[in-house]
Amino acid sequence: MFIPPSGTVTFLFTDIEGSTKLSQEYPEELPSALDRHQSILKEAVESNNGHIFEIVGDAFCCAFEFAEDAINAAIEAQINLANEKWDGAVIKVRIGIHSGYAEWINNNYTGYITLARTARIMSSAYGDQIILSKDTFELARDKFDSSKKKHISFRDLGERRLKDLIQPIQLFQVVSKGLRSDFPPLLTLDSRPNNLPMQLTSFIGREEEMEKVKSLINSSHLLTLMGSGGAGKTRLSLQAGADMIDNFPNGVWIVELAQLSEPSYILPEIASALSISLDPKRDIKEVVLDYLREKELLLILDNCEHLIDECASIINSLLRTCRKLKIIASSREAIRITGEITYRVPSFKLPDLKRSNTAEEVMEYEAVRLFTDRAVAIKNDFKVTDSNAGKIARLVSQLDGIPLAIELAAARVKVLTAEEIYEKLNNRFSLLTSGNRTALPRQKTLRAMIDWSYDLLSSKEKLLLERLSVFSGGWRLEEAEKICSDDQIDSYEVLDLLSNLVDKSMVIVKEDEGGNRFNMLETIRQYGLEKLKGSANEINIQKKHFEVYYRYIENSNIKLSGADQKEWLNRYNSEIDNIRESLKWGIVNDPESAIKLALEFASFCDAKYYYFEALEFMNQILSHNLEFESNMFLNVLRLKGQFLKQTGSLDEAAEILMKCSSMADESGDMKIYADAMCVIGIIDFEKGEYKAAKENLDKCLEIYSGLKDYRGIAFSKYCLGGIAYMETEYRSSKILIEDSLSIYREMKDLKQIGISLGNLGTVEFQLGNLQNAHKLYSEYLSISRELENKKGIAYALLNISYVHNENKEFETAKELQQESLEIGNEIGNKNITALSLLSLGSSELKLKDLKAAEDLFLRSFKLFNELKDKYQIVENILLLSEVYLTLIELSRSAVLISAFDALYKILGIQMNKINEIEFEKNLKLLRSELPEGEFEIAWKIGQSATFENISKLVSG
Repeated sequence: MFIPPSGTVTFLFTDIEGSTKLSQEYPEELPSALDRHQSILKEAVESNNGHIFEIVGDAFCCAFEFAEDAINAAIEAQINLANEKWDGAVIKVRIGIHSGYAEWINNNYTGYITLARTARIMSSAYGDQIILSKDTFELARDKFDSSKKKHISFRDLGERRLKDLIQPIQLFQVVSKGLRSDFPPLLTLDSRPNNLPMQLTSFIGREEEMEKVKSLINSSHLLTLMGSGGAGKTRLSLQAGADMIDNFPNGVWIVELAQLSEPSYILPEIASALSISLDPKRDIKEVVLDYLREKELLLILDNCEHLIDECASIINSLLRTCRKLKIIASSREAIRITGEITYRVPSFKLPDLKRSNTAEEVMEYEAVRLFTDRAVAIKNDFKVTDSNAGKIARLVSQLDGIPLAIELAAARVKVLTAEEIYEKLNNRFSLLTSGNRTALPRQKTLRAMIDWSYDLLSSKEKLLLERLSVFSGGWRLEEAEKICSDDQIDSYEVLDLLSNLVDKSMVIVKEDEGGNRFNMLETIRQYGLEKLKGSANEINIQKKHFEVYYRYIENSNIKLSGADQKEWLNRYNSEIDNIRESLKWGIVNDPESAIKLALEFASFCDAKYYYFEALEFMNQILSHNLEFESNMFLNVLRLKGQFLKQTGSLDEAAEILMKCSSMADESGDMKIYADAMCVIGIIDFEKGEYKAAKENLDKCLEIYSGLKDYRGIAFSKYCLGGIAYMETEYRSSKILIEDSLSIYREMKDLKQIGISLGNLGTVEFQLGNLQNAHKLYSEYLSISRELENKKGIAYALLNISYVHNENKEFETAKELQQESLEIGNEIGNKNITALSLLSLGSSELKLKDLKAAEDLFLRSFKLFNELKDKYQIVENILLLSEVYLTLIELSRSAVLISAFDALYKILGIQMNKINEIEFEKNLKLLRSELPEGEFEIAWKIGQSATFENISKLVSG
C-alpha cells in the first residue's frame, strides 16, 4: 500500500481559471470537459510518483516526495491540457508548487502553514502557468541542469508579497517547450496599490469567517467587525482585504485609529494612509471626499470604538459622497449608521473537553493550531502529543479561544511546558504578558487588552461589569436585577446597562429555551472579579448571589423527581456553575446554609451522575469540623457513603454507612437509618452477598412502609426484585419490579420508570420473551434519551444488543455495544465500560474472532475485579472458558469452567437458565475431549478458586 510522503514534502495545487464563467457559458459541455481535465491531471501526477490526497471541487491537492517529480507532473499536465481538443469549454489550469514540512497522519496532512502557502502561490498564477517557490526551486534546480533537460528552465519573478500578508517569497515560473511563457503580472499584493502591513506570523484558520466577511462586504458598503479585545478583528479585516484586493482597482488601504487620542486626528490619518496631498487653504474633509469620490477602493478603519461618534459621522459622509467606496470598520460596538451591516467575530472553535482528545483530534481546531504555530516559532521542537493534547485543549478553552490570549500563552513555552502554562492560568493576568515589542501597548498583555475596553465604559457600566463577574456560567436578567442592584444601580437601570455591555462586546447574549441568557468570556469575568475583590461591594454581592441560588435550589429540587423532571434538569444544567460557586462561597462564609444547599444539590448530582463532585462537597463540609444539627450531619454522612458506593469504593462506603445507620438508630431517626441500610443492602447485592442484602432490604421495606415513605417503598421493592432475579425467581422478581414501577408511575419519576422498565425487560429476556424484552428496553432507551441520561442510555443500548445477539444479528449488537462503551469512557463509569467490553467480547465470540474476544474478556475481568462485582466476575470466567475451548486450549478451559462452578457455589445462588445451558454443554464437551486424568487435574485446580485468587487462575 502506498504511503504518502512525510517530512519535507513538495505540494502541487491546481485550480481551473474562470470555472464559474465556464459553468454559465457551457453548462452542457462542462461536465465532459471536467472529466477529461481530471483524467489528464490524475495521469500526470500518478505517472510522476505523486499522490492526490484531496480534490476540492475541481481543484487538486497533490504531494510528492521529490520536488523534480512535482515539476515534471505540472509540465506534463499543462502540455496535455493545452493539446486537448476542447468542445467549447476550454479548461485552463493554474498550478502552484511549494516545499515544506508536513506529516501524513490519520489520512490527512498536518503542516497547515506549508499547505496554506502552497494555495497562495497557486492563486497568484494564471491559467496555463506553473509557479513555484524558492524552497522548491532550491530542491529541484540541480535535477534540471543535465543536457537532457535543458529545455526546462526557471524564470526568476523576484520577491513577491502573497496574499497571506507574511514575509515576501521569491517565486519562479517554469519555462519549457510546449508551455505558454508570457503572462500578465502575478496576482500578488504587489499588483494592486495598498498599504497592508506585512505580518510577522501566519493567518491561521478562519475559513468560515473569511467567506462570511467577503460575502457581506460584496453585498454592502459598510461592514463593521465587532468583538471583544483580542478576538482577531484586525487580522481578519486585513486578510479579507488582501484576499479581495483584485476586486478594487484603486487598492485596499488600512487606517489604524487605535493610537489616536482626538477625533480631529481621524481625517488627517486617513489622508496620510492614502498619501493624499493636503491643501492648507481647503477643508481637509472636502479634500478627502474629492480624492475618494470616483475611486473603487476598500478602506479598513481599524479600532473605532474610542472615537465612535466622530467615526460614524465621517463614515456617513464618505459613503454618501463616494459611491464606489467600501469600508470595513473594526470596533467593540456598532457604528450605527444607515446601511451598516455588522458581524460579530467569534472566538476560535474549541475542542470538546468531555472527550479524551488525541493529538490528531485537537489539531483539527483552529485554537490549537494557533497555539502550536506560535509555540513552534519560539521553541522549534515543540510538538502536540497524545500526552499533552488534553492539557492544550483545556488551555485554549480556558482562554476562551481568544487569539491574542492564545498567542501570549504560546510565548511562555520558552520556559514552561503546556501543562505548566495551563496550571498557572488561574493567575492569567500575570502569566500572559510580554507580547510583541512592536505591538501597541494594549496588545502586549492580556490585562492591557481588557483595560482598553474597560476604560471606555461609563462609571455605572464599569460597576455593573464588576458585579456581573460574580456569575459563573451565565445568568438571566431576573438574577442580574436581584443581585446587581442597590442604591448605586436601580434595578430598572440593569437592563439598559446590560444592553450597553452587550453592544460593547463585554457581555455575550444567546437565546435558549428559557429566553435570553447572558454570559462573559472567562477572561473578562476574571478581570471583573479582580476589580470586585476588595471593593466595598464584594461581600454584599457575593452574599446576594448565594441567597439567590440557595432559594433557587430550595424551591426547585422537588421537581427533579416529578413530572417536570426533564425541564428542571435542564434548568439545573444551565445554573450548575452558579450553584457550584455559591456552595464554595457558602462553606466558608455561611456554613449552615451551605450544608443545606449541598444536601439539596446532592439530588441533582445523583440524577446527573456527578458523583465525584458531590463527594468533594461532602468532604469539604466534613473537613471543616463544623457544628451543625445531628440530622444534617447524618445526611452528609449518608450521602458521602452513597456517592462512594457509586464511584466503586464499596468497602469505604459500607464503613461510613454503617456508622451513619448506627448513629441514626441511636437518635431514633428511622428515615435516615433506612436510607443508609438500603444502600448497604445494594452493596451486599453487588458483592454477591444476596442473603445479607435481602435481610437489609426487607427491614428497610418494613420501615418505609411504617413511615409511608412511598419512594423508599418503591426503591426497596425494586432492589428486592433484583435479588429475586439473581436467585432465578423470575416470577417473584417480575411482581416486585412491577409494584415498584407502579409507584414510580404515580410519582411521574421518569428516571426510575425507565430503570424499572429496563429491569422488567431483563426478566422477560430470561423467560425467553425476546419481543417483550425488546419493547421494554426500547422504552427505557427512549426515556433515557429524553432525559439525556447517559448512564441509562448506555445500559439500554447494552440490553437491546443482547436481544440482537440472540437473534444472531451480531454486527448490529456490536454497534450498540461500541456506543455504550464510548459513553462509559466519556462519563468515567467503570461498570458501564466493563459491561460493554464483556458484551463486545460475547459478540466477537459468536463471530469467531477469538483473539478479539479473549482481549475484551480479560479487560472487562480486570475492571470487574477492581469493582468487586462477584456476579460479573463469574460471567467473565464462563465466557473465557468458552474462548479457550474454541481455541482448543482444553486444559485451560477446563480449569476456568471448574472455577466458574466453584465461584457460583460461593455466591450461593442458582445459575440462570442461559448460563446453565452453556455450562452443561461445554462441560460435557471438555469431559469427552480431555483424557480423564488431565480433566480431573484441571477440575481440581479450578475448584480451588475463590474471589481472592481468581486473578491468578485467569492469568494462567
